[in-house]
Amino acid sequence: MLADLAQMKAEEFPVGIDGCTAPNFAMPLSALALAFAQLADPSRLAPKRAEAARALNAAAKENPLYVSGTGRACAAMIGAAKGMTTVKAGAEGVYGAVVPEKKLGIALKMDDGAGRAAECAMAAVLAQLGLVDANEPAIAKLIEGPILNTRKETVGAIRARVNL
Repeated sequence: MLADLAQMKAEEFPVGIDGCTAPNFAMPLSALALAFAQLADPSRLAPKRAEAARALNAAAKENPLYVSGTGRACAAMIGAAKGMTTVKAGAEGVYGAVVPEKKLGIALKMDDGAGRAAECAMAAVLAQLGLVDANEPAIAKLIEGPILNTRKETVGAIRARVNL
């Protein structure tokens, strides 16, 4: 199914196992973005797959905590988007988003695999697209937040600088 959504051949995917022990498939970011775009606009998919894509989008929007869990960036971004997008973190600094109203799929990857940087970048992209309010506290702390040491002292900051 992923190969079909990404318009690739299944044998082209190297397969690995992520931290959740789920199988993961390596692919170019452009193919991952295309797969998310197909989920955002399932009108060109086979009827059963289109129905499944719509159900998946609806379930993620209605239950953001099931996407990632309490206190996680995915849930915060989905909630802040008020139904306009769903996002999902992946392994090693990968993030994806589905934006049905714009028929858009988004994929990004931090070269160093940093999840915190990927959250920051995705929140900034969503804000620039007008899907979330950058001033909402949950989003603002993702876009520009403190880096704390083990004593909870501020030792730096993370800041997004995204120009779409």
